[in-house]
Amino acid sequence: APASDLAFAQTIACTTLAMSQVLHSLSARFTNLSGFGRRSLDNVALLETGGASIAVTIVLTTAPGLSSVLGFVALQPIELLACAALAGGTLGVIEAAKLVRRLRAKRK
Repeated sequence: APASDLAFAQTIACTTLAMSQVLHSLSARFTNLSGFGRRSLDNVALLETGGASIAVTIVLTTAPGLSSVLGFVALQPIELLACAALAGGTLGVIEAAKLVRRLRAKRK
């Protein structure tokens, strides 16, 4: 595979993992409660640092001069959207598992 294909794959993987970790941090605060409830907005510092992390990730992967410093390739908006969708997929699985646990607990 050409080096540019490898750099592209590494950029996509790193971007998806970074976004996934930020989203997971929102959901992981509660074992059974949804990460999207009112209580999830209580931790302003977590929201600010999560937003800043995603912003830095976007800048590092879209600015041609900056992306090359880390060995990344500049991503197009549609590619960033694909990374966000993949990252959100793991969050969806976690939230679905929490919902199942809540429903099972109500039956007992």
